[in-house]
Amino acid sequence: MKRIESRHIDLEKNVSSDVIRLARLASLAARIEPELLRKLRLKILPEADAGTEADLWFSPLIQTSSPLGMMFRPEATSELRKQLSREENRDLLDKAWDVSQSIHESAPPAIRIEEEATYLSLVGARKEDIDKALMPIVAAILEKNNKKTNEGAARWARRTLSRLPQQAQNTNSAKILDIAAASMQGNQFILGKYSPEDIYFVDGLIPQKMERAQVGVRLIGTHPKTKWEFSYPPIDKKNIMIFCTCLAGESCR
Repeated sequence: MKRIESRHIDLEKNVSSDVIRLARLASLAARIEPELLRKLRLKILPEADAGTEADLWFSPLIQTSSPLGMMFRPEATSELRKQLSREENRDLLDKAWDVSQSIHESAPPAIRIEEEATYLSLVGARKEDIDKALMPIVAAILEKNNKKTNEGAARWARRTLSRLPQQAQNTNSAKILDIAAASMQGNQFILGKYSPEDIYFVDGLIPQKMERAQVGVRLIGTHPKTKWEFSYPPIDKKNIMIFCTCLAGESCR
């Protein structure tokens, strides 16, 4: 019996070696369905019996599950991927990637993009290659005149960025997705803080879906009683700020 432990995870129950090995292989996938587990076991762990799949399905490693699929606890995913990325497991990682590609050949692009970025991160690919794998999502979130595509990419970013390996999170593509999604949906950044220059640059790339209004701003009074005065329409044409206008209840930044 083995026990998965790290700074983020301390399982109370022991998990069998075969379950750990199968979980390690499945951790690469963005979507884990029964068919994927079955093929991973038969192709890579033929010595493990069918009960291993059920044992994993109901193990403490799992956060949620249904007849259609399951999801690992975030801290379990991180630890399992860390183990899978070790040099001695490179052959297993490549085989797991082949199985995932085969099972998810017809899966939505968002699934395949996440898995490719994860695989490239775990094999230690160049940052440029991981960036390139994420570029279709960047293109979708910045596409002009396609609100549905923009919003879908933003939802993908909010849902996926936090579970990508660190190498993928450190790419320029991930930075753009994080800033753009937060700006579009009025949320906090997921991956950390950014410089004003980075935020300004990405904001300039986001499709302008909302109406904008010019607001005058000036500093009045003398120290220490100075204060900002805003006016609409602008009183002072020399100092203008641009704000988006929203209906009540809409996200706006």
